Amino acid sequence: MFPPDTRILIVDDYALQRELLRTELRALGFTGVVHLAENGREGLKVLEECLAQGTPVQLILSDWEMPEMNGYDFLLAVRADSRYQSVPIVLVTSIASQEQIVRALRAGVFNYITKPFTRVTLADKLLKVWKMALAQAAKKVSG
Repeated sequence: MFPPDTRILIVDDYALQRELLRTELRALGFTGVVHLAENGREGLKVLEECLAQGTPVQLILSDWEMPEMNGYDFLLAVRADSRYQSVPIVLVTSIASQEQIVRALRAGVFNYITKPFTRVTLADKLLKVWKMALAQAAKKVSG
């Protein structure tokens, strides 16, 4: 799975959900910095600030439904910026329609977690995302 010191960004308009995700990540052994943002627009600012400080975000967990900039538009904006194209993004949302999942996967999300979720589900999805990220990095190196 991701190294314990992975720098993570959680984007969710619901403060309790942000804290729940942070708590679950800590319970899974993550000791790195966890940045929090209330919506996609704020998430983009955090990405910029971290990059400017030389500590880029290495994993993003984002809700879908948020004010100002929703998770899908945030995903599109992140993927449109070459500096962040390889950052793994996981959507964590209560919306589980097949259409939205397909849209998100086509736009470049690495995985999708439906709320409510368990720690086991979170760990399983993050392990799959880590394997995908490693495969993607290996593909860039070889090719």
